[in-house]
Amino acid sequence: MEATEEANIINSHPIKEGLVAFRHQFESSQARLGFVGLSHAVEDILSAECASEDLVLDLIGTLQTLPAARVLRSQIDRETRLRADIFSLGSKVGSSDFNIKSTIPLVELVVKNAPDVEIWRAVFDLIALTSPKPITPPTAFEKAVPSVSPYPSYDL
Repeated sequence: MEATEEANIINSHPIKEGLVAFRHQFESSQARLGFVGLSHAVEDILSAECASEDLVLDLIGTLQTLPAARVLRSQIDRETRLRADIFSLGSKVGSSDFNIKSTIPLVELVVKNAPDVEIWRAVFDLIALTSPKPITPPTAFEKAVPSVSPYPSYDL
C-alpha cells in the first residue's frame, strides 16, 4: 500500500475521540505517581508503573477497535489487516522478552494528541520492531553448491 493511500485511509477514518479514555488513564497514572510535565513522563511511568503492561495493553486494545485498523493493510502480510498485527502485538506485551520501553514513542504521540498519521506510523514501527524477521531461504545455487574445499586435507 502506497504512503498516500495509507494517508487517505487514515484521514477518512480519523481517530477523533477514540484515544481520550487512554489519555485520561495515563494522566491518572501520572498524577498518582507524582510526575509533573511531559518531558520524561511516559518513560518514567512505563518504568515505574507496576501496571505499565496494563496501560500498554489498554492502548493496544483501543487501537484495535479504531476504524482505520480495520481498513489499513498489514505491512508484514499484505493479505491481512493491521488489526491482526495489533492483536499479535497485544499477545507479546506480557511475554518476558517484550521490552515495554519499545512502546514509548507510540505512547508519547498518543498522550501528546499527535496527528493520526504520526500515531499510525508509530504503530507500524512498533509492530515491525517487535515482529520476527523473515528468514530468507537459500537460493537454488546455494543448495546445489556444497561447501567443500577444492583442496584435499591431509591428516598428519
